[in-house]
Amino acid sequence: MVLVNVCEGIGVGWYTIVPNYPPIHIIKNIIHLIDSKGNVDKLPVEMRPWYKGFHGRIEGSQSSDGDYTSYGCIQESNGMLKITELPIRKWTDKYLKFLNSVAEHNADAKDPFIKGYKKYGDDTSPIDIRVKLSGKQLREAKQEGLKKKFKLEKKLKTSNMVLFQKDDCLKLYRTPQQI
Repeated sequence: MVLVNVCEGIGVGWYTIVPNYPPIHIIKNIIHLIDSKGNVDKLPVEMRPWYKGFHGRIEGSQSSDGDYTSYGCIQESNGMLKITELPIRKWTDKYLKFLNSVAEHNADAKDPFIKGYKKYGDDTSPIDIRVKLSGKQLREAKQEGLKKKFKLEKKLKTSNMVLFQKDDCLKLYRTPQQI
């Protein structure tokens, strides 16, 4: 169930984070393990992090096993940007503080690169943040990459899954298949 419900915390000096995985993939792999009498050499379904209701993208890293990147959603329309999804584990309040820190109206902004922003809806509605930029600001942001410039990328690591087994023994897992 830890693969379905997510686990995060610090206990006895060990930090752990186990992301969510698709329940249907877990079920298929469990059936395979039962049928193959525990042979984990080749599972029928790859286990990748997944979050119900998340409309962004999660991609695996080409360089190392267990590293993923979560991407939010941003679209351009009539010189304005619309953000409709934040990366996994990036919270709206902190994101709005970031936008405020790069807005021209903020006297404390060190390097403002947006004219302003407005959040639509409330905490129960889907994310809808509109960002206003000048033509020059938009061109520069596109050149750098909108998702990078607007911090709509977040790393997800699956190499730090420390869990208690029976008899209160700690065990470090590198992949969800080991759990």
